[in-house]
Amino acid sequence: MRVSKQVMAENNEKIVNEASRLFRENGIEATSVADVMGAAGLTHGGFYRHFASKDELTSAAIDKAFGEIINRLKSDIAQQGAAKAVDGFVRYYLSEHHVNSPGNGCPIAALGAEVDRQSKVHNREISRGSEQLLGLIAQAIEGTPEEARTKATGLLALLVGSLVLARSAKSKRAMNETLSSGHRLAKLCIT
Repeated sequence: MRVSKQVMAENNEKIVNEASRLFRENGIEATSVADVMGAAGLTHGGFYRHFASKDELTSAAIDKAFGEIINRLKSDIAQQGAAKAVDGFVRYYLSEHHVNSPGNGCPIAALGAEVDRQSKVHNREISRGSEQLLGLIAQAIEGTPEEARTKATGLLALLVGSLVLARSAKSKRAMNETLSSGHRLAKLCIT
């Protein structure tokens, strides 16, 4: 049975959305194509009508994950101004909700180490997304472009590290302590 171009496009979007979520939740290596297709409500056999390989899907899923974060931050910057938007970004990034929602969270924290260990195939997507995020964060930081970039890099490293530590905390108290420390230090990066 033939499927219309619109249905194909909708199915493609479902596959990328589910892959983006599942890869961030469980890891790329631990998530099979069958897992993704099942989560999208499609059969495993239909995968190759959409993607040539799991690597191609992974690239699209990483780009999708960054797109969500970057588009939200761009929108907030346009509505609130850079300083207020980045402050809100920091508050969300270092929130219990973000800690408990890796499937909808930052792809750097969720996938950065795996991508680096696994292969260099997806470093391009992680690097490109990180660069875009750094550029947006730097808009909120006063100083020369070099100073803003340095502080933005430090801030993003602090956020990612704090999130990873908070996710690995053995107790809610330890998680909250990590998030609170990250918040205090983040303020120093921005000012």
